[in-house]
This record gives sequence, structure tokens and C-alpha cells, in this order.
Amino acid sequence: MDNPDAVRAAPAVQFSHDLDETKAESAAELPEAIEETPTLSWETIRQWPKRPTPTQTLAVRRLVAKYKQRVPSSDEYEHLCRSETSNGTFEGEHSARTCGVTTTAAGKSIAMQSVDQFYFGVVQDGIDFIYEGQLDVNVPHGYGVGSFANGERFIGVWADGTPAGLGRRMAKDCQHGWFYGMTAVYLHQERPVVVALPPPPRSKEQPHLGLYLVGERLETARLKRFRQVFDRWLAVVCSEAEATAIECRTVAFSAWANGCKAQLASVRHEGMRLQRNDQNQKLVAKVRAFVAQEAAATEKNELRQARLRHATLVNTTTVACLGIERRSAELLQQDLAAIESELTTAKAAERRCLALQREYSEIRRRIHEGKVELNALRQARRAPNAVRKPSIMPRRQRRSSAKIYVQEADEDAISNVCGIDGCNCHIAKDIFHPNGDPD
Repeated sequence: MDNPDAVRAAPAVQFSHDLDETKAESAAELPEAIEETPTLSWETIRQWPKRPTPTQTLAVRRLVAKYKQRVPSSDEYEHLCRSETSNGTFEGEHSARTCGVTTTAAGKSIAMQSVDQFYFGVVQDGIDFIYEGQLDVNVPHGYGVGSFANGERFIGVWADGTPAGLGRRMAKDCQHGWFYGMTAVYLHQERPVVVALPPPPRSKEQPHLGLYLVGERLETARLKRFRQVFDRWLAVVCSEAEATAIECRTVAFSAWANGCKAQLASVRHEGMRLQRNDQNQKLVAKVRAFVAQEAAATEKNELRQARLRHATLVNTTTVACLGIERRSAELLQQDLAAIESELTTAKAAERRCLALQREYSEIRRRIHEGKVELNALRQARRAPNAVRKPSIMPRRQRRSSAKIYVQEADEDAISNVCGIDGCNCHIAKDIFHPNGDPD
């Protein structure tokens, strides 16, 4: 039996070799921050310090399965506030739960809601960046979907506002693997298996050379099997991370709606408080501004809800149409396969019939030729014995008649209409001239 430690060590060396190749290939694409910051070296990135633990991943999946359709919201808020924070201006509820919208001076908007022990929401930085998914208070962190202004999109694990983990990068092409930023640390792709073995011994005598060749083949088979298992495992974990990120995006949309509602309630509460405290013109102007902002937010929220309903309807219709099209294509493929099978059977039957017809014609021809030869032989054998002896009795005179009878032909002459010597068709050649041959 092979040594299991050696079997495990060989794939590890190969995987490290692949990572070194990936590092060399992607060194030109790394951002400057990775080269300047010592904590973001390739060794640190490969250690994956911000990797989600299995407990956190399981808790997120349970939470997403529980609130997949919609995060429950409450119209009764315990503590509505509008406060200035280090991240910007927060408007919403801040008590046992946090639900609201944070707006920065640069125009960045973070709509979020705390669900149990996690935060979900939507981060919008103008048209340059949009993120929907799990948050670390105000920073994308966890499972989510992010879209950039250049058309790229990442679905998977995020850390500190940037992709950092397993997922899928969508740009001109779709790539699955392990990413840091938009740089691929390791991609799921087919690669040739290269076995780094020492050179063969100088002696080409057996059994040394044979043992070396067998060892090389075994090592190649082991590494190939490890690569297949590793690629399959990577595809599975990437698919799970992508599915969790998409489901977290659904929860984030509901948290976004609840955060906007909490922001409207906070704006209304702040306006009423300012109106009760003082009636000066500045406060009235602020209240009016708040009311206008509330109306604009309400209109925007209604537009978002209408777009969400339309997108859901389009998605459902598309899925149904794709299912019908797939089923129709399968049925059509089955019909085509059946027709092709019947056509093949018919062609085979036609070939068999043609072969049988040719064989039958050949047999008939040979039988006819055999009959002709046999009759010729029979007539040749009867010819000497067919001469009639003269009769001693006088022949009776027949009375004359208008009819003219054809004299009997000689036995040696051809007496059949076909004109073939020895033919057994039994059709006299004077059948068309009862009075005799005109010649």
C-alpha cells in the first residue's frame, strides 16, 4: 500500500507550485497597495485571515433561509435619531437594533439593517460602485454582490470593502476561484499535470529503468487524481459561496427598504421635534427641506418597489419560458432520435431487400441456364433414337380439305419460338403462322 503521507505531500507541493505560477502570472496585475503595504503580501493573502469561519457561514445560511423572501420590519421604532458619526450622517433607528441610512459628505449612501447578529444592506457610491449583501456595520464584509463602473461584478466573499475569498468574477468572461480585489489568486481551470521527478539513472538496465517509469506513471496518476478532486472541490465551494452571496443579496434588498422607511420616520420625527422646540424661520426651512426629502424618498421607494416587482415578474416569466423551451428541446431531440433510428432501420431493410433481390435474380438466372443446358443434353441424347421406322401398313388417304397443315419439323430443327436450342418453353415457333412459315 502507498504511503498516505507521501500521497498528501505530493499534491501540497504541486498546489504550492501552482500558486507560485499564479503569483508570477498575476504580479503585473497587482495593485500598488499590495506592493507597498507589507501586511498585504502574497503570503498574508494566502493565509486568508478574514476567512469566514464554518460557524459564521452556517449561521448566515440559516438566517438567509429564514428571511429569504423578506426581512420583517416594524413601524414602531424605539429610538429614532439623526446623528453625526465618523462615517457620515445617520438617520434611522438606533437601539437594540440598527436600521437606517448613513450618508457621507462625498455622497456615499449606506442603507442597512441589523438582523440578529449580522448586518445586511446596500452600499451606493454614485455610479462607481454598488454593493448588496452582508455588511460590517457600514463596510462590505461577508457574502454579497458588488458591481463596478467598468462593468465588472464579483459574487462571493468580501472583506473590508473589497473581494477577498472564493467567488465568481464577471467581466468579459466568467471566472471562478479565489480572488483578492479583482486579482485572481487561484482560478478554477484545467492545467496539465507536470511531474517534477529526478532524472533517470544513467544505467538503462532493468529493473531500474522499469521501476523509474512505473514510479513516474504512478506519480502522474496521483497528481492528476488530486487535481481532479481539488478542482471539483473548488467548484463546489465556489458555487456554495456564490449561492449564499446571491441569497444574502435578496435579504439586503429587504433591509434596504426597511432602512429607507426608518430614515423617513427619523426625518419626520426630527422635523416634529424641531417644530415643537422653536418656530423660527430657519427651523421652518429645515422642516420643509425634511418634508421635501421625505416626499422624494417616498417617490424613490415606490419606484424601487415597482422596479422590483417588474424584475421579479420578468425573472419568473423568463424561468418559466426557459423551462418550457428546455422541455420542448428535449422532446424534439427525442423525436429526432426516434426518426433517425427508424430511418436507419429502413435503410438497413432496404439494403437487405436489394441484396435478397439480387440474390434471387441470380438464382433464377442460374436455374434457367441449368434447365436450358439440361434440355439440350436430353434432346441430344434422344436424337439417334427419334428416327421413325417405315410402316408396313399403307397409310390411309386423307380427304382433301381447304386446310393446310404444317408438316412435322425435323427433330434436329429448332421447334420453339424463342430460337434457343434446347429451350423448354414449349411454345412452337409456328404459333403465329398456322399455315406454316411464310419463308
